[in-house]
Amino acid sequence: MKRFHRFAARFGRKLRNLIPPPSTDKHREDRLKAIAGVFQNIALAIWGLGILTPIFTAAAPLHTSRLAVSGFIGLFSEAFSLFFLALVPYETDKEDSDHGPS
Repeated sequence: MKRFHRFAARFGRKLRNLIPPPSTDKHREDRLKAIAGVFQNIALAIWGLGILTPIFTAAAPLHTSRLAVSGFIGLFSEAFSLFFLALVPYETDKEDSDHGPS
């Protein structure tokens, strides 16, 4: 029985090392901003590949349906990034509140 308890204690310590630490508001804010940045990069890539590249390279004729689809996909990706940015908890700074009543 003692062997089992020692094994469980060692296993528990190793398991605690794998679990991330409790997140603070700053960690949550950084993660949400990183996710929003990923969606913004995806939107820019889609707009660049779907709209700008066919305009500058006249290798294939422009199809308005393809331009519209890539525009809407980029728009939805940008909307997702704005959604994640809206989840970031912003607090009013002390300097902002010193400028008088709002």
